[in-house]
Amino acid sequence: MPYSFTPPSFLSEDQDAIYQRMLEILPPDIESAKGGFAWDYFYPVAVEIARNGQFTIPNALQLAWPQFAVGNWLDLHGENRGIVRRSPTASVGELQITGKPGATVPAGTLFSTAGTDGAVSVDFATTEAVVIGEDGTVMVEAQCTSTGKDGNVSAGTITLKGSTISAVTSVTNPEAFTGGTEAEDDESLRARILDYDRNQGESYVGSMADYRRWALAVDGIGSATVIPAQDDTGLVTIVLTDQNGAPANDTLCEAVYNYIMRPDDPYSRLAPINAYLRCIPPKEIAVTIAAVVELDGASLETVKIAFQQSLLPYFGEVPGEGEIRYTKVASILSETAGVHDFKDLTINGGTANIPIDDMAAPALEAINLTEGVV
Repeated sequence: MPYSFTPPSFLSEDQDAIYQRMLEILPPDIESAKGGFAWDYFYPVAVEIARNGQFTIPNALQLAWPQFAVGNWLDLHGENRGIVRRSPTASVGELQITGKPGATVPAGTLFSTAGTDGAVSVDFATTEAVVIGEDGTVMVEAQCTSTGKDGNVSAGTITLKGSTISAVTSVTNPEAFTGGTEAEDDESLRARILDYDRNQGESYVGSMADYRRWALAVDGIGSATVIPAQDDTGLVTIVLTDQNGAPANDTLCEAVYNYIMRPDDPYSRLAPINAYLRCIPPKEIAVTIAAVVELDGASLETVKIAFQQSLLPYFGEVPGEGEIRYTKVASILSETAGVHDFKDLTINGGTANIPIDDMAAPALEAINLTEGVV
């Protein structure tokens, strides 16, 4: 939520008021008209004093509170509470390599997507050594060599050899690579810091709030819906999406499980002793959005891409809200650059909110925009 900062009233004085006060202490026989000796020397000083009072000091004051701090200053607020900004993550997936049977493909072998006018090529490295099978193919795990959303490439797009291995004749990725996320932004980190402050003094022994906070501390996680144990098994389920609003892949789910349960160091586990944990991605609910849009100096394709980029972060919030709100989608569309106005907006063919239960998350299947006059 946005916060409003009101500077102390004593910092609101402008340069003219400050200059007048400075003139009051001058002897009466000194010329004070504009352009005179006193004006030339005093007025620039008044301007700087006003600037400090109206800009520099208020900005410095805001850094003292997490509600207004940004960047490294917000990081310091988090570190004081044991909260660290989530780092960016690299996408992962599987490659199908074709080549000479019996040949070894070392770990770290590079493959890449083809560059286009709109995007540079993206490199991926195998994470283990494999041997090409008798049928001339082998599947191998790979990871993007850089972090961020650019590594979330579609199926069939990793087709180029980045390393010179004569035994390999071709490569492809049968499924999309997922899990690449950017560094946590200020708003997300601020929300976690303020949530921590609001919950000071409450129980930290495995409540739903605890599990959610623990899950959101893991790099790449965007939302976490906690479902408490439904019987005497003690099994807690956390339904996870990544920071892009997409269902968390196996790597992210495993990272959350390991962070909370600490299987390699039981004495440092966060969950209570008798608790069991399951971390899973949500079931995807296909969502199709359609509308007639009146454009404002932009192409239909540009508007569609911008709308999608704004819509996906909201979809990441939906699991916690329990529904896709029609009015929220309409608001996002109306604020999309290049949209002058729109009409006939539908979500899955209707104008009602779309319920999303605890185990599900929306998946954007299609955006069908038609140009028209509204």
